[in-house]
Amino acid sequence: MMDMSTNREFIFRPAQIVDIEQLTPMIIECLKGPKGKTNYEVIFGISHVQLSEMISNILAQEIPNHEFYYGNYMVCENQGEIISICCGWKEKAEMIGSENIRSSLLASYLGSEIWQRSYPMLKKFANINIPRQAGFLYLENANTKEGFKRQNIAYRLVYELIKKRKEEYPELETIHSHVYLSNKVMYNMFVRFQYQVEKSVILEDEDMKKIFPIKGLALVSIPISKYLSLFEENMSEH
Repeated sequence: MMDMSTNREFIFRPAQIVDIEQLTPMIIECLKGPKGKTNYEVIFGISHVQLSEMISNILAQEIPNHEFYYGNYMVCENQGEIISICCGWKEKAEMIGSENIRSSLLASYLGSEIWQRSYPMLKKFANINIPRQAGFLYLENANTKEGFKRQNIAYRLVYELIKKRKEEYPELETIHSHVYLSNKVMYNMFVRFQYQVEKSVILEDEDMKKIFPIKGLALVSIPISKYLSLFEENMSEH
Protein backbone atom coordinates (compact mmCIF):
# COMPACT_ATOMS: atom_id res chain seq x y z
CA MET A 1 0.00 0.00 0.00
CA MET A 2 1.42 3.37 -1.06
CA ASP A 3 0.32 6.80 0.19
CA MET A 4 0.69 8.73 -3.07
CA SER A 5 0.50 12.14 -1.37
CA THR A 6 3.61 11.46 0.73
CA ASN A 7 5.24 8.58 -1.19
CA ARG A 8 5.23 6.50 1.99
CA GLU A 9 5.00 2.72 1.69
CA PHE A 10 2.97 0.76 4.24
CA ILE A 11 3.62 -2.95 4.78
CA PHE A 12 0.96 -5.06 6.50
CA ARG A 13 2.28 -8.28 8.05
CA PRO A 14 2.01 -10.61 11.06
CA ALA A 15 4.13 -9.52 14.02
CA GLN A 16 7.40 -11.30 14.73
CA ILE A 17 9.24 -11.83 18.00
CA VAL A 18 11.74 -9.11 17.04
CA ASP A 19 8.84 -6.62 17.06
CA ILE A 20 8.20 -6.93 20.80
CA GLU A 21 10.22 -3.82 21.68
CA GLN A 22 7.97 -1.74 19.41
CA LEU A 23 4.76 -3.63 20.25
CA THR A 24 4.99 -3.18 24.03
CA PRO A 25 4.55 0.63 24.31
CA MET A 26 1.78 0.60 21.69
CA ILE A 27 -0.10 -2.10 23.61
CA ILE A 28 0.26 -0.13 26.85
CA GLU A 29 -1.30 2.90 25.16
CA CYS A 30 -4.34 0.73 24.33
CA LEU A 31 -4.71 -0.27 27.97
CA LYS A 32 -4.63 3.19 29.54
CA GLY A 33 -7.70 4.59 31.24
CA PRO A 34 -8.78 8.26 31.48
CA LYS A 35 -6.16 9.03 34.14
CA GLY A 36 -3.32 7.72 31.99
CA LYS A 37 -2.83 4.49 33.94
CA THR A 38 -3.65 0.92 32.97
CA ASN A 39 -5.77 -1.37 35.10
CA TYR A 40 -2.67 -3.54 35.60
CA GLU A 41 -0.81 -0.69 37.29
CA VAL A 42 -3.88 0.03 39.44
CA ILE A 43 -4.63 -3.58 40.39
CA PHE A 44 -1.09 -4.83 41.02
CA GLY A 45 0.50 -1.60 42.28
CA ILE A 46 3.33 -1.76 39.75
CA SER A 47 5.17 1.06 38.00
CA HIS A 48 5.07 1.85 34.30
CA VAL A 49 8.56 0.38 33.91
CA GLN A 50 7.51 -2.84 35.66
CA LEU A 51 4.41 -3.03 33.48
CA SER A 52 6.50 -2.65 30.33
CA GLU A 53 8.89 -5.39 31.45
CA MET A 54 6.00 -7.69 32.33
CA ILE A 55 4.21 -7.29 29.00
CA SER A 56 7.43 -7.71 27.02
CA ASN A 57 8.19 -10.91 28.92
CA ILE A 58 4.71 -12.38 28.42
CA LEU A 59 4.60 -11.39 24.74
CA ALA A 60 7.69 -13.49 24.14
CA GLN A 61 6.15 -16.67 25.54
CA GLU A 62 5.13 -19.07 22.79
CA ILE A 63 1.60 -19.37 24.17
CA PRO A 64 -1.06 -18.26 21.64
CA ASN A 65 -4.71 -17.19 21.72
CA HIS A 66 -4.71 -14.20 24.07
CA GLU A 67 -3.94 -10.49 23.83
CA PHE A 68 -0.36 -10.74 25.16
CA TYR A 69 1.14 -13.05 22.53
CA TYR A 70 3.12 -11.38 19.76
CA GLY A 71 2.00 -13.97 17.19
CA ASN A 72 -1.63 -12.86 17.49
CA TYR A 73 -0.79 -9.35 16.22
CA MET A 74 -0.93 -7.88 12.76
CA VAL A 75 1.19 -4.77 12.25
CA CYS A 76 1.61 -2.01 9.71
CA GLU A 77 5.20 -0.98 9.11
CA ASN A 78 6.58 2.16 7.50
CA GLN A 79 10.34 2.41 6.90
CA GLY A 80 11.07 -0.08 9.68
CA GLU A 81 8.77 1.61 12.20
CA ILE A 82 5.60 -0.13 13.36
CA ILE A 83 2.90 2.51 13.15
CA SER A 84 -0.29 0.48 13.66
CA ILE A 85 -1.18 -2.74 15.51
CA CYS A 86 -4.17 -4.97 16.19
CA CYS A 87 -4.49 -8.28 18.02
CA GLY A 88 -6.89 -11.02 16.95
CA TRP A 89 -7.47 -14.67 17.87
CA LYS A 90 -10.16 -17.34 17.91
CA GLU A 91 -11.39 -17.65 21.47
CA LYS A 92 -10.78 -21.12 22.96
CA ALA A 93 -9.19 -22.33 19.72
CA GLU A 94 -7.33 -24.88 21.84
CA MET A 95 -10.07 -25.32 24.49
CA ILE A 96 -8.50 -22.98 27.08
CA GLY A 97 -9.96 -19.46 27.31
CA SER A 98 -7.81 -16.37 26.79
CA GLU A 99 -8.71 -14.99 30.23
CA ASN A 100 -7.42 -18.15 31.93
CA ILE A 101 -4.24 -18.09 29.84
CA ARG A 102 -3.63 -14.42 30.65
CA SER A 103 -4.30 -14.88 34.38
CA SER A 104 -1.90 -17.83 34.57
CA LEU A 105 0.86 -15.91 32.81
CA LEU A 106 0.35 -12.82 34.97
CA ALA A 107 0.34 -14.84 38.20
CA SER A 108 3.47 -16.72 37.14
CA TYR A 109 5.32 -13.50 36.32
CA LEU A 110 4.19 -11.43 39.31
CA GLY A 111 4.47 -14.14 41.95
CA SER A 112 2.08 -15.29 44.65
CA GLU A 113 2.69 -12.37 47.05
CA ILE A 114 1.60 -9.66 44.59
CA TRP A 115 -1.22 -11.84 43.24
CA GLN A 116 -2.69 -12.48 46.69
CA ARG A 117 -2.29 -8.85 47.75
CA SER A 118 -4.14 -7.76 44.61
CA TYR A 119 -7.01 -10.24 44.95
CA PRO A 120 -9.57 -7.76 46.44
CA MET A 121 -8.98 -5.37 43.54
CA LEU A 122 -9.18 -8.21 41.02
CA LYS A 123 -12.61 -9.10 42.40
CA LYS A 124 -13.79 -5.51 41.97
CA PHE A 125 -12.68 -5.45 38.33
CA ALA A 126 -14.35 -8.83 37.77
CA ASN A 127 -17.70 -7.17 38.48
CA ILE A 128 -17.53 -5.26 35.19
CA ASN A 129 -15.97 -8.02 33.13
CA ILE A 130 -17.86 -9.42 30.13
CA PRO A 131 -16.54 -12.98 29.69
CA ARG A 132 -15.25 -13.93 26.26
CA GLN A 133 -17.21 -16.56 24.36
CA ALA A 134 -15.75 -19.58 22.58
CA GLY A 135 -15.69 -19.65 18.79
CA PHE A 136 -15.65 -15.90 18.14
CA LEU A 137 -12.86 -13.84 16.58
CA TYR A 138 -11.73 -11.39 19.24
CA LEU A 139 -10.07 -8.16 18.13
CA GLU A 140 -8.33 -6.17 20.87
CA ASN A 141 -5.50 -3.68 21.42
CA ALA A 142 -5.82 -1.69 18.20
CA ASN A 143 -3.58 1.37 18.07
CA THR A 144 -2.25 3.70 15.39
CA LYS A 145 0.45 6.28 16.03
CA GLU A 146 -0.15 10.00 15.73
CA GLY A 147 0.67 11.26 12.27
CA PHE A 148 -0.77 8.13 10.67
CA LYS A 149 -4.38 8.34 11.81
CA ARG A 150 -7.36 9.10 9.54
CA GLN A 151 -5.61 7.44 6.59
CA ASN A 152 -7.57 4.16 6.65
CA ILE A 153 -4.44 2.37 7.90
CA ALA A 154 -6.14 0.80 10.92
CA TYR A 155 -9.16 -0.07 8.77
CA ARG A 156 -6.90 -1.90 6.29
CA LEU A 157 -4.88 -3.52 9.09
CA VAL A 158 -8.00 -5.04 10.66
CA TYR A 159 -9.09 -6.24 7.21
CA GLU A 160 -5.77 -8.05 6.72
CA LEU A 161 -5.93 -9.53 10.22
CA ILE A 162 -9.48 -10.81 9.70
CA LYS A 163 -8.53 -12.41 6.37
CA LYS A 164 -5.54 -14.11 8.03
CA ARG A 165 -7.61 -15.55 10.87
CA LYS A 166 -10.38 -16.59 8.47
CA GLU A 167 -7.81 -18.56 6.45
CA GLU A 168 -6.67 -20.30 9.64
CA TYR A 169 -10.19 -20.87 11.00
CA PRO A 170 -12.74 -20.94 8.13
CA GLU A 171 -15.55 -21.60 10.63
CA LEU A 172 -15.21 -18.11 12.16
CA GLU A 173 -18.31 -15.98 11.51
CA THR A 174 -18.42 -13.10 13.99
CA ILE A 175 -16.06 -10.51 15.46
CA HIS A 176 -16.24 -9.53 19.13
CA SER A 177 -14.44 -6.60 20.75
CA HIS A 178 -14.49 -4.95 24.17
CA VAL A 179 -14.43 -1.18 24.59
CA TYR A 180 -14.45 1.04 27.67
CA LEU A 181 -17.50 3.31 27.71
CA SER A 182 -15.21 6.21 28.66
CA ASN A 183 -13.32 5.75 25.37
CA LYS A 184 -15.68 7.85 23.26
CA VAL A 185 -13.43 7.87 20.19
CA MET A 186 -13.20 4.07 19.98
CA TYR A 187 -16.84 3.54 20.96
CA ASN A 188 -18.07 5.97 18.29
CA MET A 189 -15.79 4.33 15.71
CA PHE A 190 -17.40 0.95 16.37
CA VAL A 191 -20.85 2.50 15.97
CA ARG A 192 -19.80 4.23 12.74
CA PHE A 193 -18.59 0.92 11.29
CA GLN A 194 -21.97 -0.65 12.13
CA TYR A 195 -20.89 -2.84 15.03
CA GLN A 196 -23.77 -3.88 17.29
CA VAL A 197 -23.62 -3.39 21.06
CA GLU A 198 -24.28 -6.88 22.45
CA LYS A 199 -23.92 -6.07 26.13
CA SER A 200 -22.72 -3.30 28.42
CA VAL A 201 -21.84 -3.25 32.11
CA ILE A 202 -21.81 -0.02 34.13
CA LEU A 203 -19.21 0.57 36.84
CA GLU A 204 -21.17 1.39 40.00
CA ASP A 205 -18.53 0.98 42.71
CA GLU A 206 -17.80 4.55 43.87
CA ASP A 207 -14.32 3.70 45.16
CA MET A 208 -13.44 2.12 41.81
CA LYS A 209 -14.69 5.18 39.94
CA LYS A 210 -12.18 7.34 41.82
CA ILE A 211 -9.30 4.98 41.05
CA PHE A 212 -10.12 4.00 37.46
CA PRO A 213 -12.98 6.12 36.03
CA ILE A 214 -13.85 3.99 32.99
CA LYS A 215 -17.68 4.27 33.37
CA GLY A 216 -18.11 0.68 32.21
CA LEU A 217 -17.46 -1.85 29.49
CA ALA A 218 -19.28 -2.78 26.28
CA LEU A 219 -19.13 -5.86 24.08
CA VAL A 220 -19.61 -5.05 20.39
CA SER A 221 -19.92 -7.39 17.42
CA ILE A 222 -20.10 -7.49 13.65
CA PRO A 223 -20.34 -10.41 11.18
CA ILE A 224 -17.00 -11.02 9.48
CA SER A 225 -18.65 -11.05 6.06
CA LYS A 226 -20.16 -7.62 6.74
CA TYR A 227 -16.84 -6.07 7.81
CA LEU A 228 -15.06 -7.44 4.75
CA SER A 229 -17.75 -6.24 2.35
CA LEU A 230 -17.89 -2.78 3.96
CA PHE A 231 -14.13 -2.45 3.64
CA GLU A 232 -14.09 -3.57 0.01
CA GLU A 233 -16.95 -1.21 -0.88
CA ASN A 234 -15.20 1.68 0.84
CA MET A 235 -11.90 1.00 -0.91
CA SER A 236 -13.58 0.73 -4.33
CA GLU A 237 -14.90 4.27 -3.87
CA HIS A 238 -11.41 5.73 -3.44
